[in-house]
Formats: sequence, C-alpha cells, structure tokens
Amino acid sequence: MGVNWSVLDEDFRAVLIRSLADPKVFRGNVSQHIANTIWGLGKMDADWTLIPGNQLINSFERCHEFTSQEITNIVYGLAIMDASWVSISRSGRRALLQEIMSKAISNTIQEVANLMYSIVIITYDYVAETKKAKNELLDIHHFLLMAYLNINKSETEPEPENFYQFAMYFEYVELTYPELLEEMVGAMPIVAGPSATVPSGLHSRAVEAILKTLLEASPKFSIFNEFNGLKSGVFPIDAAVYYDEKLIAFIEVDGDFHYRKIGQKKEEKTR
Repeated sequence: MGVNWSVLDEDFRAVLIRSLADPKVFRGNVSQHIANTIWGLGKMDADWTLIPGNQLINSFERCHEFTSQEITNIVYGLAIMDASWVSISRSGRRALLQEIMSKAISNTIQEVANLMYSIVIITYDYVAETKKAKNELLDIHHFLLMAYLNINKSETEPEPENFYQFAMYFEYVELTYPELLEEMVGAMPIVAGPSATVPSGLHSRAVEAILKTLLEASPKFSIFNEFNGLKSGVFPIDAAVYYDEKLIAFIEVDGDFHYRKIGQKKEEKTR
C-alpha cells in the first residue's frame, strides 16, 4: 500500500509496538510470519530504535526453518530499518550468520545482491571498531563471495539496481577484507550495467539553464554531468558544480532514477 511508518496514527503505531513486544506474538514460530513482519516494517521505513527489535530477534532465534527468500527478506528489512550490528544480541547475530551461510549458496542473483548490500549496511561501522569484530564477520563474507562466484556464471540477467548493490559490496570488501577478495576473486571485479550516461531531456534543459545563470555571475563556474562520487559508481549524481575547479555543489534532476527506495538508504551510508 506504500504506507510509511511515520504517517501512521500515533495510537495505531503504539498498538503495533505493544503487539510486537508481546513474547507470545510469534509463539507458533512460523518463519513466514517473522520474515514478513521484519520485511514489512523495513518497507514502511520503521525506525529500528523505536520498535521492540529484540523481541523480533528472539522470535527469529527460536525458528530455524527459514527459506532462502525469507532470510534475505529479514536481513534486507533490518538494513532498511537501519539496524546496527551492535544493536542485535550476540546470540541473534550468531543465528543470523548461521542462517545466511546455510542458505547463501542456493540463493538467486537478486537474493545474493540484496544480502551483500544488507550486510554492508548493517555491519559497516561495526567492522571498523576492532580486529575481533572484523574476524567475527570473515566467514559471512567468504560465503557471500562464494555465492557471487556461483551466480556470476549463470545466465540470469541482473536487475539494474543489482549492479549498484554489487559495486557497493565490492568497494567495501576491497577496503576491509582485501586479502579475502584477492584469494577468492583474484582482483576487484568490474561490476557494470545499465546506466544513464546520456542525460535526459529534463536533465539537459535544467543543467543548461543553471550553467547559463552561473556564468552570468562568474566565468569560473563549470558543470560536470553524470558525476559519480565513488569510483564504482555507487553514488550517482546528475551533475556537479565547480567554481574555480573546486567542487561546491551537486545537482539532482532525475531523482526517481538515482534515489529509489533502496538508493536512499545506500546513499546515506556512503556519505
């Protein structure tokens, strides 16, 4: 229905939170119910810090019959809700890793891409803390890379957003686990796919008008079209404005293309 958590009636949100906090809410331990709840909350942009997340994780721990699609939806939902790795109990983290690694190899290309993206979003600030934290997640990246290698040879065509997810993941792994990447993949893979390298009509007209106005103020202004803030293209912007060869502003015209739901969270994390 496209309903956002923030626009729900406050009393209604309170009822949902009370229900989710009830230890008996998932007493049947039905995996689909748990997965759909976490995924649904994520799709509504619920804030992980404002819902009884520990109760959801406890329910997850009690159930060990998740399908690969369900585990992907759970991890993706956690990422969209901005759940941090440290906010999840140690036993919950172990259960998540065990479930992912038991299902990752059989996942589809969409599921592997979503898992790669989600793991980066949830754990990126945790890995930087200590060597112990980094080692805790070594096995999951081994499994994800193996899953990627497994699907890379298939005939399945990735969706355009999958290229961004893969690009974000590999840039992260190159920085945090370079030895593992070299051992398993050999080198930073070239992740490429459909992109709007040719500006749209709206883009062209808007940027042309902006540049004309800027040049009236000073000849030192210039504009670079189709700007990418990171080398793998994870942070796409329609145009960048320079003054005297110094970057001073971004211009986003075709926002729906660059900042879909998944893009919004991704750009937040890459800043």
